[in-house]
Amino acid sequence: MLAKPAKKIEVLLVASESAPFAHVGGLGDIIQGLAGALWKQNISVSLILPKYEQIKSGELVTGKIPVNLGSSTEYIRLYRDTLPKTETKVWLVENKEYLSTGPIYFSRTALSGSLGELQRFVFFSKAVAELLRDGFLGNPDIVHCNDWHTGALIAELSKIKYGRPKTLFTIHNLENQGCWRASDLARWLPNLSDIAPSMKSGEINLMRDAIELADCVNTVSPSYAEEIKTTEYGVGLENTLRARGKTLTGILNGIDYTTYNPKTDQALTARYDQTSAEEKEKNKHALQKKLGLKTGRKHPLFGVVSRLTRQKGIDLILPNLKTMIQRYDAQIVILGTGASEIEEAVKSAERSFRGNVAARIGFDDKLARLIYASCNFFLMPSRFEPCGLGQMIAMRYGTVPIVRSTGGLKDTVQNNRNGLTFDEATPEACGNAIERAEKMFFAENDTYTTLEQQCFAENFSVERAARSYAKLYRLLVKKF
Repeated sequence: MLAKPAKKIEVLLVASESAPFAHVGGLGDIIQGLAGALWKQNISVSLILPKYEQIKSGELVTGKIPVNLGSSTEYIRLYRDTLPKTETKVWLVENKEYLSTGPIYFSRTALSGSLGELQRFVFFSKAVAELLRDGFLGNPDIVHCNDWHTGALIAELSKIKYGRPKTLFTIHNLENQGCWRASDLARWLPNLSDIAPSMKSGEINLMRDAIELADCVNTVSPSYAEEIKTTEYGVGLENTLRARGKTLTGILNGIDYTTYNPKTDQALTARYDQTSAEEKEKNKHALQKKLGLKTGRKHPLFGVVSRLTRQKGIDLILPNLKTMIQRYDAQIVILGTGASEIEEAVKSAERSFRGNVAARIGFDDKLARLIYASCNFFLMPSRFEPCGLGQMIAMRYGTVPIVRSTGGLKDTVQNNRNGLTFDEATPEACGNAIERAEKMFFAENDTYTTLEQQCFAENFSVERAARSYAKLYRLLVKKF
């Protein structure tokens, strides 16, 4: 007698962003890639996001669903869409008061820092909980929540004693915790004061509550999972994380190799692969012309595509620019947005070193792809890095990463094999790694070419991450 095929595990992915609907950083990339890849692992996945003002797509499913805010009631409308090139259903929650006006995040750094932003994502969590209770989102086996924006949903679901879905909470950046005075949100969360541990201290911390209350917790690289248990990297939550024991794991993120493919990428001037890497020079020339840099292949070209925050170590790069340029006439392109003082420092560097430094403040996906494809080296000197996708994308495009050996950078880049690494978070250590790269670029041997080819050969596909998540989902359903 033939065995019945195993029932697909049903997972609801909950996040603050996902490409192509709403995309600010790496979170939006990994949610999109994971949602698409999980179908191949016999996982039935759907995704739910706020319907931000910028999202114009979606078919209205139902309107005027009430969400209880204690002393008042707000109403939401639910829309349905599909993730492009997949079968993944995407739910979009609209509410003009809290979700569907203004930008995705209230700060250019994407760090939570205002009551309005806390209200936005607490409201989103309460809305998702209401939709689950009313059956609009089916009956998922697992609700997979991501970062502090969904912390209140973990707390809401923990109140259900019987028949509730299992919960997985993924930490993408522990530093961003969603903290505020509990009294300002108490009327919204009247029944959570006995459940959400942080509220008893007078300050709500949505990250901490999710870590304590979720059935299982993971973060986005094995090294970061260990680092955040220490005082240096735990951001005040190291004891909470250590208490999770074996229910805290690390799964390395991945990128979508169909989306990031230098052989087919339409953002490039010249498309290429491992066997035609010399075509990168055409992209380099096009980028130099586009950004007003001196043209020519003799300039070692360094790229940065990043949030401009202290975490990302941009301040470790800037003190080295003058020496880089004087020594080898190097060039650097910096694309990103973030803290105003770092944005200004980057723009000031461009004014001081015209022809060698180009700075673009903002988010530009096409320009980012051209940078990945054009540069000889890609800089990621992060003070901490939960996983990082930039180094994976750079390697996919045959560009050699230079990284500080921490978190996911440590798990993906090996010194003198597929990149260059350094340990200390100082301008001197970063500068030494840059000098090594410059010397390698001009050396009369094939060291640079060997590293470039090894970058092409690496496999950090999101398919690998999806297999690990599928395994964790099955364990979660079976054991917790």
